[in-house]
Amino acid sequence: MDNAVSILKLTSAMAAHASYQHNVVAQNIARADIPDARRLLVSEFERSLRRAEQGNPPRTREGRDAIRLETEMLSMAEAKGRHDSALTIWKSTLKMMRLAIGAPQA
Repeated sequence: MDNAVSILKLTSAMAAHASYQHNVVAQNIARADIPDARRLLVSEFERSLRRAEQGNPPRTREGRDAIRLETEMLSMAEAKGRHDSALTIWKSTLKMMRLAIGAPQA
C-alpha cells in the first residue's frame, strides 16, 4: 500500500508541476507583445520535486530567448501531455487499489 501512496504523491506532484508550467506559459503569451520581453522558464520536474519535498514552490527564471508564440504553444502542449499522463497514472493506481481490496468497479 505504501508504494501506491507514493505513486499517488508523485503523480500529484507531476500534475502540480504541469499546472505551474501551464501558468508560466500563459504569462509568457500575455507578455509576448512587450518589446524585449524574455521567456520565463520553469525548472525541470526533478528539481521542482526536490523543492516540493522541502516545502518550496517550483523555481521560475528568465531565459535568454525572446518570447515566440510558436515555442510557447509547444510548451503548452508538453505541459498538457504531462498533466494528462499524471491523471492517467492516478486513475490506474486507484483502479488497482480498488481491485486489491475487492471494491466494486465504477
